[in-house]
Amino acid sequence: MTHHWTRREFALVAALTGRVRVLSLAQIRAGWFSPGTRLRQVGRDLERLIAAGLLQSTTWRVQPPPIAAVPLAVWRPGGFQCLFQLRAAQFQTDV
Repeated sequence: MTHHWTRREFALVAALTGRVRVLSLAQIRAGWFSPGTRLRQVGRDLERLIAAGLLQSTTWRVQPPPIAAVPLAVWRPGGFQCLFQLRAAQFQTDV
């Protein structure tokens, strides 16, 4: 059976095999599909690449970290000088 691959399919396979190894359906939709495309349609289109052995699909259940309810640092003109580099380093080590 002969497949006629689209430019989008070539670009997606190139990105996943040569640069990025893991993308969510939402990331694939944002990068390679028209605005308003449903995730279900993205999944169906990917099934064709998976069936051809060009991609492999794995499902991971992940919970993103909570977003802070308050700002990490606050500065106002005329106020104290916040050392943003120091604060950034503190929060990077907390992750």
